[in-house]
Amino acid sequence: MIRLGSVSNHLVNRNLSKMTLDQISIIILTILSIGALQSVGLSLNLFIRKHHFLACWIGLFGIEIASKVAMQVDLLRPMSQWLGFWLSLDLFYGPLLYLWVQGLLNGKVNRRQLLHLAPAVLVLLQTLSMVVMLGQNGRADHIATVYETGLWTSIHSWLDYIQPYILYHPFFYSALSLATLLRYRKRFNNHCSESLAVRFDWLVSMLVLQLIMWPTVAYIFNSLPISAPNAWLASYIPAVVWINCLAVISLYHHSVIINRVVIPAPNVEAEKDKNALEKQQIRQIENALLKFKDQGIFKHPRLTLDEMATATNIASHTLSQYLNNELGVNFFDYINSLRIEAVKEALMCDNNQATILQIAMENGFNSKSTFNTVFKKQVGCTPSEYRRKRPNSVINVA
Repeated sequence: MIRLGSVSNHLVNRNLSKMTLDQISIIILTILSIGALQSVGLSLNLFIRKHHFLACWIGLFGIEIASKVAMQVDLLRPMSQWLGFWLSLDLFYGPLLYLWVQGLLNGKVNRRQLLHLAPAVLVLLQTLSMVVMLGQNGRADHIATVYETGLWTSIHSWLDYIQPYILYHPFFYSALSLATLLRYRKRFNNHCSESLAVRFDWLVSMLVLQLIMWPTVAYIFNSLPISAPNAWLASYIPAVVWINCLAVISLYHHSVIINRVVIPAPNVEAEKDKNALEKQQIRQIENALLKFKDQGIFKHPRLTLDEMATATNIASHTLSQYLNNELGVNFFDYINSLRIEAVKEALMCDNNQATILQIAMENGFNSKSTFNTVFKKQVGCTPSEYRRKRPNSVINVA
């Protein structure tokens, strides 16, 4: 029961009166029961899709809250007491989230990265051994004392030392996961033209919600004017909300969960070459890019910086340096600017009766939402509004 007492010392003296199923308890237990069922279902779904670390995160959470609900209603004792009272899996959630993000972005997780789980495993084993040493009668007496006297008595001073820091651990890993994703997105935009904006935005949103979730857990645990057993159980509700958000994403934004996004490693030469380009080099690059534009290669939906380098016969790190330093844009924005210019030209052509979406797809965009966002950002109006400027225009956006 590590979370009990893990946030603030004043919880030690909170009234942990004997469990009763009052109205608040019933509401909380109902929410957690639904969350447990959802967690198990989503975990199995993700495991089948080979998102093993995220599946473990959600599966372990489902098992943990199911045990707490079972113990609260006096079901499956003494088995439900292990995860319902004695053991907490909070130290697993942060590393599992981080490992999932690493695997999603890089395609795999190496063995060294698995060491992030080591502290959680060690704490779990150490706690388990101490609880086992209490014996069945000792465990029963300890639980009875906690719920009857309202005083939390630790089974070992070692646990008292780590308890105040338990919830900081997953918060730190959520922040680390978010930073990893943002660094990856920046690197992706410097290398690829394929639009993954929706996927990135949703992943960022889920990680931001994780960052919000853990302080919310601490607030509920410390500040809600309800009994300590109810506050303890209610502190798991933010994670249930997060899992529901993830389930919605999995349902309505299928590619966010299913498709893995792999990007080549950073170009070492580009990192080393920090010297300014000479004027002659700049003229050569400008001429090469004019030919590149005339050839229409930018219309390839999954064009990469390496492919552009091959087409222009210019080193990829030199191209990247030119785009970043001379034009002030990354590769993704540069290619999209060429695509938008081609789309604008097509939209104003009287003989072009294709739909706006068809024109966007013909010019390299593979996402309607990304096309609309990029067009509005660069042109200042929507594609439909721009096309209305054409004389005798008939708008077809299908």
